[in-house]
Amino acid sequence: QIAAQGAASVHSVLAVWSGWAWCLGVATVAYLPLCALANMVWSFTFSVYTFGEAGVLAMGELPLVVFFCVPTLSHHQVTVKKFASYKGKAMLYGMLAAGGGVYFVQYSWNISLLICQVLVGCVGMMYWWAHKADTCEYDPVLDA
Repeated sequence: QIAAQGAASVHSVLAVWSGWAWCLGVATVAYLPLCALANMVWSFTFSVYTFGEAGVLAMGELPLVVFFCVPTLSHHQVTVKKFASYKGKAMLYGMLAAGGGVYFVQYSWNISLLICQVLVGCVGMMYWWAHKADTCEYDPVLDA
């Protein structure tokens, strides 16, 4: 019974990540182009990659922003989940962050653009946790 209570409390904590994930995603979408524009002179290739990454994040987060900000469209939440599942976003954002890590090592050791990649990776990880909470795939023994 104690393990079941622990799993339920962890499940409720993980369910909170889905809300924080899109908040951090929207903040990251706003931050990435600004950072890329500021570093365009020093790291052109890495900045162009970051602009593309911001576009992908904007396409991924825009439906959630529209549906959460317009109350009459909130009943379409199922459509949003089918459009972009938490697992799909987590995997895509993780691949983008890994690609940004490769750009960091190969093209430019620009710390501010690396911070952008870390933020994208954090958004991906938060969506992964939201996917775990949404599908009840969390096992307190295996995932601890």
